[in-house]
Amino acid sequence: MKKGDVVVLAAGGTGGHFFPAQALAEELLEHGYKPLLICDQRTKEFLRGGLAKIDNIKIFAPKPSKNIIANALHFLKLIPVIFKLWSLFKKKRVSAVVGFGGYPSFPTLLAALGLRVPIYIHEQNAVLGRVNRLFLPFMSKLFLSFPHTIKIPNRYASKAIVVGNLVRKSVLNFAQKSACDHNNINILVIGGSQGAKIFSDVVPFSIKLLPEELQAKLKIYQQARNNLVAETKRLYKATKSKVEVRSFFENIGELMFNADLIICRSGASTVTEIAIMGKPAIFIPLKIATDNHQYYNAKLLSDAGGAIIFDENDLTAELLAKTLTDILTSSKRLQTMAKKSGQMAILGAAEKIRKAMG
Repeated sequence: MKKGDVVVLAAGGTGGHFFPAQALAEELLEHGYKPLLICDQRTKEFLRGGLAKIDNIKIFAPKPSKNIIANALHFLKLIPVIFKLWSLFKKKRVSAVVGFGGYPSFPTLLAALGLRVPIYIHEQNAVLGRVNRLFLPFMSKLFLSFPHTIKIPNRYASKAIVVGNLVRKSVLNFAQKSACDHNNINILVIGGSQGAKIFSDVVPFSIKLLPEELQAKLKIYQQARNNLVAETKRLYKATKSKVEVRSFFENIGELMFNADLIICRSGASTVTEIAIMGKPAIFIPLKIATDNHQYYNAKLLSDAGGAIIFDENDLTAELLAKTLTDILTSSKRLQTMAKKSGQMAILGAAEKIRKAMG
């Protein structure tokens, strides 16, 4: 690629696809390229940071169905979208397309294929996504976030490069700071970009079961769904802990940086940011995630000793309370988990991708 070239980034659905696209957009802008984002309506809330500075086009991209007839109808609806993108890419002389997975990637990569524009794929999870699998025969390179990513046929292994996941500068800036002292034991509870009801159902009750002396030392920041914020706050009133509950935290990088322990889902961006920050974690993978990819994401840190995984079907307030007591009453265990978590971090993904694209 040459400076001034237009590079298309296709991402949709959740923050797990969007935040890596944002990180690459920031990198490309800094080096004189012109990123163009292809997304869908669900991603409106994520258009901030590097993505707020670039052109974006929202397209219709339906979720695949298990019904063959429904999928056929969806594809028919995508045909005009594909031709629209094909015409746009030809007009703008697009030099490369990077697919981050999610439904908008499918028509975008098809349009690029029709123009013989080089296709690059970035897989955020430890399991190669379905859309990304479809385009393996046509890609120039496959960028991986996790070593030993599964569902990659051996014949494509030579095109795969482990670069790590792309991380927003707002998070990286905190990761590069020195550790700070605080009087409380800070716990961050986050449930992914859409929140997670299980955290509101279980975590407040588990805190109530802790020894009161330990409760009083805790400062808890918890993300909850909009309709659960008030109820979650009410449940915490039965504890001795200081608590802040919101549906969204703008300063998530700062909160992760200050956290002594993070309780969360295990989307790829979350796992990556936790490793880069060097934080101990309790992961509750989303059970219905495609190909159970959240479990495999979490397994990297768990196998290293930096995290604990709970199946959400088995999670109870009593089990979580026992685990919290064991971890939070042992500063040595917290420090050991933090160190092992940090050892799993892979840095510099955005720069590696830019250079690999030429």
